Amino acid sequence: MSFLSAEDGATTIEALLWLPLFVGMLAVTVDVSLIFNAQSRILGIVQDVDRAYSVGRFENDEDTMARLRALLPYDQNTYTLDTSVTDGIIETRVTIPMSELVATGLFTRVLNMDLTVRDYRYMES
Repeated sequence: MSFLSAEDGATTIEALLWLPLFVGMLAVTVDVSLIFNAQSRILGIVQDVDRAYSVGRFENDEDTMARLRALLPYDQNTYTLDTSVTDGIIETRVTIPMSELVATGLFTRVLNMDLTVRDYRYMES
């Protein structure tokens, strides 16, 4: 009857119950961090290239988009890119599926969404 009153292993059972929750929280934290990091890097690249376009280092939208494609660290087939000038305002938009940005891919709801980064800047020349 000592088997029924033994408490050895009680902590192991609790840990097994909580472990999936902790792993899930860790996966969410990693994926969200990677998405925010990618957004920040893409925005920095877009702002730098748009600034160069606004001061005349690039002559047209196609040159600007070619430079963006060269700088963005993703496969060109995975994202869409558009740059246009309307009334002296440069608008650049990069859209990439979040499935390209996450590490775990555990949460399919996030994987079906797109990350869109936009930058607006006045032409200075």
